[in-house]
Amino acid sequence: DDVASVEEAVNGVAFAGFVASGQTCVSGKRILVHKSIKAEFVERLVAKIGGLQVGDPMLLETDIGPLISRSQLMRVQGQVAKAV
Repeated sequence: DDVASVEEAVNGVAFAGFVASGQTCVSGKRILVHKSIKAEFVERLVAKIGGLQVGDPMLLETDIGPLISRSQLMRVQGQVAKAV
């Protein structure tokens, strides 16, 4: 089922990109998506990421905690600036 496959892909990408706040050595950086499912994939990924809860990593409801250091913050800000 294509819908299930897209949903699985979105879940995998979200996990790869945001596990440990994206600070692991295996964090996803690039996503390759076939043009036939691009619109659906992007819509679902945006919704998935928009639903993630940022907060205190000690709380169970938190999906994304803080970055580890100021230098890591600067690095991530630089990556975001290049991407947009």
